[in-house]
Amino acid sequence: MTKTELHLEAERVAKEWQATFDSTRDAIFILDEDQRITRCNKAAGQILQRPCKELIGIRCWEMMHGTEEPIPPCPFVRMRQSPQRETMELLIGERLFEVTVDPILDADDGRLVGAVHVLSDITERKRAEEALRKKSEDLAALLEITSALAPFHETETLLQRIVDSAVQFLQSGSGAIYLLEDGHLVLKATFPPLPPGFPEELRRARVADHPHIGLALSIMSPQILADAQTADLTPAERNVVDMRGLRSLLYLPLHRMDSTLGVLIVGTVDSPHEFSAEEVAVYRTLANQAAIEIEEAHRFEQKQRDLAELERQVQVREQTEKALREERDRFTRIVAAVPGAICLFRRNPDGFARFTYASPAIEDIYGLSPEELERDASAVRERIHPDDLAQVAAQIAESAQTLLPWRGEFRFAHPQKGEVWIETRFIPSREADGSTVWSGIVLDVSDRKQAERERDTIQGQLYQAQKVESIGRLAGGVAHDFNNQLSIILGYADNVLNHLHNADPLREDVQQILEAAKRSAKLTHQLLAFSRKQTLQPEAIDLNALVDNLKGMLQRLVGEDTDLELRLSGDLAPVMADPNQMEHIIMNLVVNARDAMPSGGKLTIETMNTELDETSLSAQRGAEPGDYVMLAVTDTGCGMDEQVLMHIFEPFFTTKGRGKGTGLGLSTVEGIVKQSGGYVWADSRPGQGASFRILLPRTQAEPRVRLDQVPAGERTQHGRQHILLVEDESSLRGLLERVLATLGYLVTSAANGGEALLLVEEGGLEPDLVVSDVVMPGVDGPTLAARLRHRLPGLKTLYMSGYPDDLIIPDVVLGTDSAFIQKPVDMSVLAAKLREILEGSL
Repeated sequence: MTKTELHLEAERVAKEWQATFDSTRDAIFILDEDQRITRCNKAAGQILQRPCKELIGIRCWEMMHGTEEPIPPCPFVRMRQSPQRETMELLIGERLFEVTVDPILDADDGRLVGAVHVLSDITERKRAEEALRKKSEDLAALLEITSALAPFHETETLLQRIVDSAVQFLQSGSGAIYLLEDGHLVLKATFPPLPPGFPEELRRARVADHPHIGLALSIMSPQILADAQTADLTPAERNVVDMRGLRSLLYLPLHRMDSTLGVLIVGTVDSPHEFSAEEVAVYRTLANQAAIEIEEAHRFEQKQRDLAELERQVQVREQTEKALREERDRFTRIVAAVPGAICLFRRNPDGFARFTYASPAIEDIYGLSPEELERDASAVRERIHPDDLAQVAAQIAESAQTLLPWRGEFRFAHPQKGEVWIETRFIPSREADGSTVWSGIVLDVSDRKQAERERDTIQGQLYQAQKVESIGRLAGGVAHDFNNQLSIILGYADNVLNHLHNADPLREDVQQILEAAKRSAKLTHQLLAFSRKQTLQPEAIDLNALVDNLKGMLQRLVGEDTDLELRLSGDLAPVMADPNQMEHIIMNLVVNARDAMPSGGKLTIETMNTELDETSLSAQRGAEPGDYVMLAVTDTGCGMDEQVLMHIFEPFFTTKGRGKGTGLGLSTVEGIVKQSGGYVWADSRPGQGASFRILLPRTQAEPRVRLDQVPAGERTQHGRQHILLVEDESSLRGLLERVLATLGYLVTSAANGGEALLLVEEGGLEPDLVVSDVVMPGVDGPTLAARLRHRLPGLKTLYMSGYPDDLIIPDVVLGTDSAFIQKPVDMSVLAAKLREILEGSL
C-alpha cells in the first residue's frame, strides 16, 4: 500500500472513531498527564456549552470548576495516587453528573500518560432513588402506624387514632373522619379538636350537601380539592372550610368489599398543598388499613354487645326460672281455690285418650281420681249421658280437626251424686306426633243449669208470650188478607193511572191512592219482619256490590251536609240473605243515622270478614262461634245512653217525636237479620254517635248476577210463555190475569192448589211458569210446586204471599230454586220478576 493510500485509510479510521466518539450521550474528555484536554466529544461541548475546539489545551479543573488548581476531591488527583478508576458527583446548573476518571497507562512501562474523563447525567436516576427512598420511609412509617392501630378495639378511640396518625404522617395539618349512619355523614373524629361553638348541624349532614365527599364515595376513589378557598363549594362545605381554615383537601373513601363505611379527610391549613401520586397512594393504603381496623372494631364491639346480651339472657333465664318456681307455687294455690278442675286432656292419633294433668278438684266433679284419669279417660266417656254422648264426641272431633276452642255442656252420671251437669272449656293444640292436647277447665254447673231453666221459663213466658209473640200473631192475623186487598188497590189504581191522560185532573188523585197503598204495604212489611214471619228468598250476595249500588241513593238520602264514606273490604266473602231485605236494612239504618245528625256529620258504612271465637262471644251473648261477614253503619250523631240501648230493638219503641216514627224500624232490622241466621248489636254513647253492627254467616256459594245488574238493552220486556196462575182471592186473581195478559203472556187461572193439579195432571196443561200464592186452602203453594215438578221436572215457580202462616208452613224461608214476590204486588215489579225467572237469571 502506498503512502497516499495509507494516509487516506488513516483519515477514514479517524473519522469513524470520531463519529463513534460523538455518538455517546455522556461527555468524554481525553486528558494528558497534566490534566489538559487533548480531545472531547460532541456531548462534552453541549454540556459545557462551548465548542470542543475551544476546550483543547485547557486543564480540566479550569474547565469544570473555574479554579486555579484541582479541588480537594478531584478524582484525577485520587486516580494518580490509586492508580484506578475514581469518581465523584458534580452539580452543573440544575443537573447532577457522575464524574468518572479512568487511567491511560503506557503499554511498555505502565507509566501514567493520561486519563479518560467521563461526565454521566444521573439527575433522573437520583430522583428515582430519592423517591424510592422516600417511599421506603413512607412504607416504614405506614407499617408503624397500622401496627399502632391494631390494639384499639374501641371504635371511638380507634377513629381518633387514625386521624391523629394521618395528620402526623404527612404533617397535613388537619384531618377528620365521617362515618355513614342511616344515609347521613356523622363526624366521628377530628384533628385538631373542634373549636367551641362548632355547629351541631355540621356534625351530621346529608351526603348531598357535601358533593366532594359524595363523589369519592360513589366512585370509591380518592378525590383532591386543590384550594378550598377558591373552589365552588356548597354552603355546608364552605362552613366547614372557613371554620377550620382549610386549603387543600384529600378525600379518601373507607370501604370494605361492598360496604361503604365513610370517608377519611386530610388537608392543609393556611397554605395549599399539591398531593403527589405517591402521597395519595400512601394515604389510600392507610385508608384501606383503617377501614379494616374500623370493621374489626365494629365486630369487636358487636361481640361485646353479644356477650353482654348473652349475660343478660342468662340473668333473665335465672330470673325466669325463679319466677316459674314462684308461679308454680301460685298456680298450685290458685288451682286449689278455683271453682272447678284445671285439666290437660290428650287424645292420640289412634283415639286413646287420657288426662295428662288434672287438679285434685276433678275427683269431686267426676267421682274419679286424678291418677285414674291420667291412666285412661275412657271412664269419663262411659258415664256421659247417652243422649249427650254423640254431641260431645262430635264437638271433640271438630275441635281436634279445626283447632277451635271446645266449649261443651253435657249430663254426667256421678257415682255418688247421680246425674250432674258438666261444663268444659278447652283450647286445643297440636303436638308433633299428631296428638291433640286440650287445656282448660271442667266445672260442675248443675246449680247454674237449674237456675237457668227456671229463669228461661219465667222470661220466656213473660217476654215472649206477652210482648213479641202477641204482636207477631197480631201482625200475621191481618197481613195476608190486608196485603191481598192492597194488591188489588195498587193494581187497579196503577191500571187507571196508565189509562189517564197526563193532563187529566184525576191523575193526582190516583197517584195519592197509590202512595197511600204503598205506605200501608211498607207498614205490613215492617210488622212481618218484626215478627220474623215474612217470607225470605235467600241467595248468595256480595254486600259490597249491594252497598255500592245504593251509594247514589244513600248520598241523596243523607244530604250534602253529611259526609258518606264507604269502607268496603276488598276480599269480602258472600253471605246467604234476601237482597231486597238487606237493602231495606241499610236504608233503615241510614235514615236513623241521618235523623241523629240534624246538622250534618259523617256516616260510615263498613264491611269486613270477621270471626267470633270464645273471647269475642263472652261479650256477645247468644251468638255462635264461626266465620261471619260484618256490615257496620256508624254515625257521628247525638248518640244514645244505656237505658235507650236496652230497648232499642223493641217494637214500637222510638226516640223520635210524635208522628215521626212507628217504632218498628230497628225491630224490623233485627227480625230480618235473625231470620237470616245473623246477629245485630248496637254501640253508642251520648254525644259520641252510634254504630250498628250486623253479622251474617259466610257462605261458599257464588253470588249470581241479578237482572237489575244486566244492561237494560239486553232484557226482554214482554214474553209469550204460558203461565199457570193460582190465587184463592178472586178479585186479585182477576186483576193478575188482566196484567199478565197485557204483558203478552198466555194465562190459565186456578182458584186453589187442587184445581191447578187437575189442570196439569188430568188436563195435560204444561205451563212454563207457575205463579202461586203460598198459603191457600187445601193444597198450599210449596206442596203444589212439589207435586207439579214430579210431572214437569224443572218447572219454575214464583210464589206470592202477604203472610205465610208458620203453623201451616213451618219453614217460611223458601229454597233457592224458587222466586218470591211480597204482597201487595207492584205490577212493574211483577213484570221484572217474571222476566228474571223466564230468562234464567233466577
